[in-house]
Amino acid sequence: MLTSIRARLTLTYIFLILAVMGVISVFLLNMLENYHLDYQKETMANSASLVAEISSSFMQRDSDLLILSAMAEDMARQINARVIVVDSKGMVLGDSERVGGYFGKSLLRPEINAALEGETGSSVQYSQSLEQKVMQVAVPVTLEGEIRGAVFLSASLDMIYDTLGTVRRFIITATILALVLVGFFAALMAKTFTTPIEELTSAARQMAAGNLKQDIPVRHEDEIGQLTRQFNHMSSKVMETNRQLRDFVANASHELRTPLTTINLLVDSLKDLAEDPGVREEFISDIQGETQRLIDLVSDLLDLARLDGQEGKKSPQKALNLTELVRGVIQSVSSRMERKGLTLDYREKNTTLPVMANPDELKQVLNNLLDNAIKYTPQGGSIRVEVRGGAREAFVAVADTGSGIPGEDLEKVFERFYRVDKARSREQGGTGLGLSICRELIAKHQGEMWAESQEGKGSTFYFVLPLLDVNKD
Repeated sequence: MLTSIRARLTLTYIFLILAVMGVISVFLLNMLENYHLDYQKETMANSASLVAEISSSFMQRDSDLLILSAMAEDMARQINARVIVVDSKGMVLGDSERVGGYFGKSLLRPEINAALEGETGSSVQYSQSLEQKVMQVAVPVTLEGEIRGAVFLSASLDMIYDTLGTVRRFIITATILALVLVGFFAALMAKTFTTPIEELTSAARQMAAGNLKQDIPVRHEDEIGQLTRQFNHMSSKVMETNRQLRDFVANASHELRTPLTTINLLVDSLKDLAEDPGVREEFISDIQGETQRLIDLVSDLLDLARLDGQEGKKSPQKALNLTELVRGVIQSVSSRMERKGLTLDYREKNTTLPVMANPDELKQVLNNLLDNAIKYTPQGGSIRVEVRGGAREAFVAVADTGSGIPGEDLEKVFERFYRVDKARSREQGGTGLGLSICRELIAKHQGEMWAESQEGKGSTFYFVLPLLDVNKD
């Protein structure tokens, strides 16, 4: 039971209340006891002083000593305490208890000794004869500045300790009620905290068992609510990743099977038509084309595997001028554009755009974007390449005048193996992985890539890279 958070939270609250109430009760009872005892002592000292003042006049003559006991008995009834009057040698001159009293006897007690020294003596003791606690107070009796004796008072403390007992029972009752209430509300509060955690645990267990679709209700906008929201987001991302993985495996299998099936058919046909040199040459050329397609596909798959394996890591980079790199890549594909009759519109707003990058990977991105633009731009069309710099970023755009991309497919073109027009893409020789590789390469350089398109008017692919601060030490 104690292994659950709910039980530990509940017991923690109960323990805290018990500890707090215990400290409060000890402090309160001690304070009340001290207050009542101090008040009792002060009251008895005042009463003793009054008795001492009255007694001093009776202690001048021996004939007056007979009256002291009667006076002590009368005062005892008024102040509800035993009254004893002694002389300077501790001899009892008067006692409120005539039967069994100390009249005519010597009574030397610490309180009386203190009073004979001119101080007020007091103590709290347990009386065996009365079987209760009593307070004893003694004050000096003075006459003309000389100490003639002392007045000793002894009073029961039963009323005080009965009151303290009542307070103690009230505190115990209040503590029990507080523990019951706190235990109940602590259990409810702990349930509020632990229910989402239990749901998270159950959902995580379900995901581990293969049920990836988990959606936990967010009840509160606190830390646990934020955790629940993040868990739901993670669950959806895992589902999406799993879907993409299944699609990737299915698409990869399909993409590999198609050229392999074609090669197999061509080889079988080549066996039957091997005597015709023209047909044989055509079949061999087709086999070479499908083989190259397989090589390209495997190469792209290896690139993706390398990028996935290097997630979060940077490839070797160096400072370079992005403008010069773009010019070089355009120069390398210019002959292809001329052969297809395409017009190049190159716009350069900054001759120097320093970036920290891997030149081979940036060339791969630009070659892929330009290759797609050349493939999907009809003869006589144009390709625009723009390079410019901003305050903190370098900006590159590659636009074509092809058929464009439908809006619902625009973001999906960066998914692996996704093709807008599958039949046309295969005719062009694409693998369906190029744009996915480009976006991941740009992301590795802390950049961003996106696309804009209008059907019938062409497409534009953009990417931005952070500029290198050449003034930074």
